[in-house]
Amino acid sequence: MVYKIKFIPGGDEPVDEGKVKANTWQGHFPDHNTLRDKFYGLAPVASFAPNAYGLYDMAGNAWEWCADYYNNRYYKTVAGGAVNPQGPAKSFDPEEPYAKKRVIRGGSFLCNDSYCTGYRVARRMKSTEDSGMEHLGFRCVQDN
Repeated sequence: MVYKIKFIPGGDEPVDEGKVKANTWQGHFPDHNTLRDKFYGLAPVASFAPNAYGLYDMAGNAWEWCADYYNNRYYKTVAGGAVNPQGPAKSFDPEEPYAKKRVIRGGSFLCNDSYCTGYRVARRMKSTEDSGMEHLGFRCVQDN
């Protein structure tokens, strides 16, 4: 079954419909990438149009490390939907309770509608701090 998830960072249509919005896997994963986006692996920064806020690459291409530790119950502890919650004080994943993990967001060039909806802004994943995944990076930001 193929799910048609709306690609909110780039508009209001599924990621594989209309113009190419991000570097994701097009075609049947893992054996056929049509390269509709012109990239098999990582794409250079700003290879696709910015979103309505002028931000590039908010989804697809590479999962992005977040400063927050991963805790599977954290959002249940945030009362009333806090604005800009600062994340848990320590990491906890019941699947690997002794591994220190951080939140990762945004999906990567390996995400595809058939199995991965990571390119949604709301999607939160986890990874250990010592990960060597080639589709994991970080974003530099600056307050004005």
